[in-house]
Amino acid sequence: MISFVIPLLLLGQSALHPEAASGWEAKEPVYAEKIMVVSANRHASEEGLKILQEGGSAIDAAIAMQMVLGLVEPQSSGIGGGALMLYYRKSDGKVVVYDGREIAPKKVPKSVDTKLGGTAVAVPGLLKMVELAHQDEGKLPWSRLFDRAIELSQKGFLISPRLNQLVEASSELDTFSEVQNYFFSQETLQPKPVGKMLNNPELAHAYGVIASQGAAPFYEGEIARDIVKTIQNAAVNPGTMTLEDLAAYTIEKTESVRFTYKNNDFATMPPPSKGGVALSQMFGLLETKDLSSYNLGSVEFIDLFCKASRLALACRSSNSATSQICVVDGEGNIVTMTTSINHGFGSKLMVRGFLLNNTMDDFSAECENPVGSRKKPLSSMTPTIVFDKQSKKPILALGSAGGSAIVDYVAQALFGVLEFKMNIQEAIDFPHYVAIDETITLEKETSLEKDQEALEALGNKVVTVPLTSGTAGISITSEGLIGGVDPRREGVALGI
Repeated sequence: MISFVIPLLLLGQSALHPEAASGWEAKEPVYAEKIMVVSANRHASEEGLKILQEGGSAIDAAIAMQMVLGLVEPQSSGIGGGALMLYYRKSDGKVVVYDGREIAPKKVPKSVDTKLGGTAVAVPGLLKMVELAHQDEGKLPWSRLFDRAIELSQKGFLISPRLNQLVEASSELDTFSEVQNYFFSQETLQPKPVGKMLNNPELAHAYGVIASQGAAPFYEGEIARDIVKTIQNAAVNPGTMTLEDLAAYTIEKTESVRFTYKNNDFATMPPPSKGGVALSQMFGLLETKDLSSYNLGSVEFIDLFCKASRLALACRSSNSATSQICVVDGEGNIVTMTTSINHGFGSKLMVRGFLLNNTMDDFSAECENPVGSRKKPLSSMTPTIVFDKQSKKPILALGSAGGSAIVDYVAQALFGVLEFKMNIQEAIDFPHYVAIDETITLEKETSLEKDQEALEALGNKVVTVPLTSGTAGISITSEGLIGGVDPRREGVALGI
């Protein structure tokens, strides 16, 4: 049974805003004995594995992976955004929450555009969050964690199909000079093609400053001054953020939301995430049902799942340009971190080679989440670790990208593994279903389309649309580790 009672989240929600769909690449589960990393891009996973092989901690690997992701997957995350991290420390069994969610500036104008330009940017939290985590749990020098990201920024990386497609799909990018110069050919004014080498010397320099001096220049020094100048002088919607706002940002370490479902204990994210509470409520509602005759794709289970999702999380935010990292290190420590700049390409403002978030758009008066001075907006990000109830040992770490559907994606993968005995890759691969408003949304061009009429016969309104998630996870078994990544993106699991 659920170990606590929390009132259901209030009604009202914003629209589902996933990143544009960019195809499907079949994945196989990856097996390892001791260490494993999973992320949304091969460059990041390769560096994370290398960090672990050098004796680095799970925290070290996650930081190095994030810095690479900020270069090669800039539309989804980076130092201009925020993150929520769950860390399991094997030595004492503790789970620590690192909250790097962005906050509103002190002066918040009324009735402004929060999707584009300067007024869309909240104070970034990612960099200060990972600095604190490294101070607590890092093993390798801080500067080492930036080496590969700096090297790739200087030498360049090949533009991937996904990055190219997302640049093409973003209608506003070519109206912002910095991002246009970076992502578009100046000769053709078209997005730079797949396979073209893309380098970012400005980001290399910014990373170099941070590698040698820590987060201070970002929040109080030369990078902070450039961030404020870019926001206040933005050609589109000049903002109000000040140096004082950046300097005032602080990181919170808190305790996870804990609940029990059948034979498993869960540790997941507390507020400002709505995800952990909603996840606990979904599992609590479904624990009362006999699921033994169902599978993950049963019409009856989909109906029950979506009803539980509506009740647990009726008010949804839309942080959609998101990425997921999971790490298990050689000592058995675990990181699951979800990281975001909110919508695809954030505010569309670029400074020092990185994009600034548009997280101010996550505030919503309708969702009992009104904007306020120095306030954090609610989030759907739901990194989660599952433990065997009897042994207290971790058995699963995962999280997902996917905007307002993140909780559904995470819950679906969890039910696939825990209830229906799939391996982690099978559970992530499975076609998605999401409860939005009074509608069940089925993943388009999948086997679920045949179930639309049956679900409608149960009284549901049903639509089919492309659903791009970004789920990643690691199963921890007595025989070793199993990694899974989302075939809807370019993720890679690696281990030894």
